[in-house]
Amino acid sequence: MAIATLFGVVALPIVLIGILLPVALVIALQVWLCKRKNRWLGLILPGLTLLFSLVMVFSVAAFGRIGGGSSLTVTADGQVVEETVTENGMTTVYDGEGNILDQYPDPYAQEDQNESSRETVLLAGVLFLVNNIPTIVLGGIWLHYRNRRDFHDELKKMNIQDLE
Repeated sequence: MAIATLFGVVALPIVLIGILLPVALVIALQVWLCKRKNRWLGLILPGLTLLFSLVMVFSVAAFGRIGGGSSLTVTADGQVVEETVTENGMTTVYDGEGNILDQYPDPYAQEDQNESSRETVLLAGVLFLVNNIPTIVLGGIWLHYRNRRDFHDELKKMNIQDLE
């Protein structure tokens, strides 16, 4: 028990540094980009994180439901007696040698398809929201520095007008 506690005490700071250091470096890079003269440089990192989240969502939408179900009937010594494969609304039953024994439409295919579509849409939505947390944070940093720059520019214009 003492070794596990010691391992936890030593491992926790290492894990935290491994997670927090890259996050801090990305935020520091975003602040540095936002402080540059070109105000559009600050949109590079939010744009990249938005593209990453879109790639993740499209990959879930494209590959969310691939293939079908399959089940095997095996004897005690490991010989395959029967294999049932369900694909594209059809159920095919094979014997142990790969010969087709029976083939019929799957009566539950439409219900499974609707359920799968709902799950895929829900998963894609949650994935989009979670993957855009960095986009929102980095975009907020960009908006803060843009508004700050605009405020200072307006102050300079007012000071110049006051001097005239």
